[in-house]
Amino acid sequence: MTEKVRPIRLADLVLDGLTRPEQDRISRGPFLSSTFLPHDDPFPGLADLRARHVRLRDELSDVLAELKQLDADHKAIDERYREALLAAVMTGDRQPKDDRPSQAVRDSARRATEERALAIERALVRLQVELVEHFRAHETEWLDTLKQQLGPINAKRAEAERLLAEAAAEEWRLHALGRWVQRTADDGAIGVETAPLPDDPPGVLGFNGLERPRHEAERRPWLGGEDDQALVQRLAAEYAATVELSGDAA
Repeated sequence: MTEKVRPIRLADLVLDGLTRPEQDRISRGPFLSSTFLPHDDPFPGLADLRARHVRLRDELSDVLAELKQLDADHKAIDERYREALLAAVMTGDRQPKDDRPSQAVRDSARRATEERALAIERALVRLQVELVEHFRAHETEWLDTLKQQLGPINAKRAEAERLLAEAAAEEWRLHALGRWVQRTADDGAIGVETAPLPDDPPGVLGFNGLERPRHEAERRPWLGGEDDQALVQRLAAEYAATVELSGDAA
């Protein structure tokens, strides 16, 4: 089951009322992330700490959302009253009754919500200190645990590298055989070579031996192309036809 992620913006935190060290700690962005502690609990004792961390940061997210909603509600009330007052002035009607909450009532509601936010932020700061101490107490133990897991991973990587090298060598041999087939079929004085042996060391694959380049295929009769003599004759005929057409046009 995927946990609900509730992002917290640093700009929305309530910092007035916190000490400077508390402000510095609560303003560490990664600590307020839902992924600050891993969900797979790789070490003993982290599950409880993560549950507390998620609960506190979700509560803080809710309270900060309440603060934003309070401000939005008060702004909407003020805007409605100003619109009603403007309409009354324009039409000459009596001024509407101002039943908006007083500033004292607004401040009181916001102050109560801010106090809740401050309490949760202080709890998160204390949890952060507890986390640091927990990590320091178990650092050597946890690193040893990770080192023990490294052996099988290195073996897996070595096997993958062996398979990759084996595949690269097989690929090179296929292309080398293909190039040998092409050069033998060309029957040229230069380029004739013996077939590559299975135990030949692979080289850098800088060619495609499994497919003729187009310009070569077009000059191989056994591939449906033309030999050099036929190609020269065809080009000469095309040139002559072009010259003749030009003369007629003139």
